[in-house]
Amino acid sequence: MRIPLLLLLFFLLENNAFAQVIIQGVITDATNNVPIIGAVVGDKRQEIMTTSNEQGRYELLIPVEANGDVIIVTINYLGYKEVKRVVEIL
Repeated sequence: MRIPLLLLLFFLLENNAFAQVIIQGVITDATNNVPIIGAVVGDKRQEIMTTSNEQGRYELLIPVEANGDVIIVTINYLGYKEVKRVVEIL
């Protein structure tokens, strides 16, 4: 009885595997084009976050279910308005 149950569990876990996409970019101040260091970038829906580095660069590794999936990337930094960008997976 244990073997069929383990096989079923493995099959269910295997079917839930998702593809992953990398979303990357650079965050700069719109007025003077200076990189923003330490801005929080993420997908709040999946609670995946990162911060921008010294050059304002960031990289997010996001699991997606299928083509057409939509990710809402949010960018936050103290003293600036929150920015949201919609990314559609093709």
